[in-house]
Amino acid sequence: MAAKKLYGAVESQATMRALASLLEHEVEFQFVALDLNAGEHKKEPFLTLSPLGTLPIFQDGDLIIFGSRPIMRCVSHIYLNPKTNQVYMAPKMQGIVSTWIDVEDHHFDPPALKLISELVYKPKNGLPPDEMTVASE
Repeated sequence: MAAKKLYGAVESQATMRALASLLEHEVEFQFVALDLNAGEHKKEPFLTLSPLGTLPIFQDGDLIIFGSRPIMRCVSHIYLNPKTNQVYMAPKMQGIVSTWIDVEDHHFDPPALKLISELVYKPKNGLPPDEMTVASE
């Protein structure tokens, strides 16, 4: 059987989300680091795996999933871990889990990414953070 692989970049929040899910579910996999600055994720062979050129990409044999949240959902269903149960057969419980996944996706993640950009990446690149953006988030 082909080895499971996670393609991503350590500086990518999305990659870290997928990585955390794989580790939490104790899935053995190979991490394949891509160079975002070189645009590796926007070139072949990676565009064959992720047609939108987005990271991360999870490959398990002929199964290819791109995007951190789809990877997390797939991993939660395929590699069930009783210690970290995130899949419920009861529709009400699954509805609650889905609600909070969407809350994180649409209400927490966007402002968090703006703050990370302003407070981490800009200073790292010698640029000052935009105080108005930081204050608004």
